[in-house]
Amino acid sequence: MESELLWTQLDIKWAIQKRSHWIPLDASKHKFALPFMDDYFESEFGFERLRAILKKHGVNEVYELRELTSSPEYELEVSAFYPTYDFDGEGFWCSKEMDWVIYVSHENSITIGGEWLINMVKEVWPNWESRLWLDWKERLARGI
Repeated sequence: MESELLWTQLDIKWAIQKRSHWIPLDASKHKFALPFMDDYFESEFGFERLRAILKKHGVNEVYELRELTSSPEYELEVSAFYPTYDFDGEGFWCSKEMDWVIYVSHENSITIGGEWLINMVKEVWPNWESRLWLDWKERLARGI
């Protein structure tokens, strides 16, 4: 699928502007999007579990879109999907159905979007509420 079409669909479905920030950095809210602290998400929930949930839901391919115009955009097999911030900048991952989206930022956040995906995360991660995203000042103040 062409990347311009994906960006357009992300904007329509999730109010995600092309190559821009999203929840929590743009201060917007969506009833089916939750931002988490990425280090806790990776260590306590894990990307392997995330991939397993996607596969169980019938997701086989994932689109990866990045903030930097020089960054390549990919269609990946779920097994190659690794949603982290890197030298290609902030990233968005979704499937062609657009019923879920994941966003990672330079502020150590990972936002999970999609009713069914959020429900699955909550179901298997008992302390998810204590891992909702906090900015660095709040994390320092709380000692986490």
